[in-house]
Amino acid sequence: MRCKILAMTVLLLFAASPSWAAEDVTGKYILDSFALVGDDNTIPPMDGKTAGLKTERAGKNLAGKKAGEEVFISVYYPQGTGNADVDKAIKAYADKAVETFNKDAAESLKGGFERPQTMAKTFTAVKPSDNYVSVVYYEFIDTGGAHPAWGYEAHTFNLNSGKEVAVENVFPNQDNIGFMANYVSAALDKKCLESAPDNRVCGPATVDVEAVKNGMSKMIFTPGGAVILFSPYDQGAYVEGAKYVEIPKDMLINWGVSDEFWK
Repeated sequence: MRCKILAMTVLLLFAASPSWAAEDVTGKYILDSFALVGDDNTIPPMDGKTAGLKTERAGKNLAGKKAGEEVFISVYYPQGTGNADVDKAIKAYADKAVETFNKDAAESLKGGFERPQTMAKTFTAVKPSDNYVSVVYYEFIDTGGAHPAWGYEAHTFNLNSGKEVAVENVFPNQDNIGFMANYVSAALDKKCLESAPDNRVCGPATVDVEAVKNGMSKMIFTPGGAVILFSPYDQGAYVEGAKYVEIPKDMLINWGVSDEFWK
């Protein structure tokens, strides 16, 4: 109860401050839904949401001996960031994803399935400034289970050093992650109350510090602040789908995050 009161207090405090209004990112950098299209089970690149970067594709479809034994693989990823080390790291991630899935698919097919093994990844990209780029991958995997798996993965790179940002370390004072946990909990509760069907019981969201730390591996930076992403099962049941919370830049800076991400 005490955590719930703190969460709602934080939400009301920041909602009352116009300068800390959250950025509307739906359809701009973040897609809250996507679908497979085409005969080859691919998700196309997100036109207009790639921060001006080039799009490459890793993986190829493999024909099976009979229907249901096909393997569909398409991993779209960005290149042309202006930093060779960043491009190399992004490409290595895509190639590794294809390699791993090929092995998993080959093993799964030994049991025999009635539908193709499918991995499809696409992305959106955003630059909070000229010095950083965040890439959000949207992943769909079907290996014949009860239902496909899908969700987010995110990476942020420093375009000057060429290194990936360890997002969990952006808070000099780790205690301030607790403030983010309260804010994210309250925001998820608020979104549920605004959008849930009448028969849905909302909240309180159970986002603790460790959950935020885990979710922060799926956090991106935008010109207006940051977005923390939760894939299905990260926060709630699979049927609830993916969730995300926008966090204003001024709030992050107030919690000790360096303003270098937005300069």
